Amino acid sequence: LRADDPRQELESIDCPVLVLWGAEDVQLPLDDAFEYTRRLRARLRVIPGCGHLLIGERPDACERAIEDFLGVQATVASKGTTCPPD
Repeated sequence: LRADDPRQELESIDCPVLVLWGAEDVQLPLDDAFEYTRRLRARLRVIPGCGHLLIGERPDACERAIEDFLGVQATVASKGTTCPPD
């Protein structure tokens, strides 16, 4: 990674993260999603039937994924822990 590449700071993020990725994204390969998810200790949701502009292409699926993620985070918080469940 270059010195000015923000990816080197991913591990310093210390909060729950959801990575949304378009299954047909030709600009950024799915392997990048796996890297970001691993480095962020995040949850990954791959949205089928869309590419790089997934929020514009599949807003319904993105909305459901975000609602699901926030619901899990609310459950985790209510149990008094900050770590996402496995």
